[in-house]
Amino acid sequence: DVTSIGIIFFVLLALIFLLVDILNGLKLVWGTSKYGFSKESFQIFVGGCSLFSITCLALYATVVYNVATSRSNVDMIFNTVILFFVNDLDEKLFTSLRMICPEWLENTTSEIAAS
Repeated sequence: DVTSIGIIFFVLLALIFLLVDILNGLKLVWGTSKYGFSKESFQIFVGGCSLFSITCLALYATVVYNVATSRSNVDMIFNTVILFFVNDLDEKLFTSLRMICPEWLENTTSEIAAS
């Protein structure tokens, strides 16, 4: 059975992995007021809401999955680490690409921003 120790570790891992994205999303939403009513303000607002929403959805999915499948503290911690690792892969891939071929990544992101 999952005990309070397993739940405490789950909460700590969730805070370690997701708190930065939650706070960055809220910070973006809160910071849109300094741009007034503009296209840039709207884009920042949508980006902040998206980051916050996706992070909350990841947290929700992790909670639901752990409640449904975890039968012990070890199961809960293992499932949590695996789910957050998969959630973090895109950022690690982007960082790796920035180190391996920064010019290509800059050109690609510039093309995406221009379109």
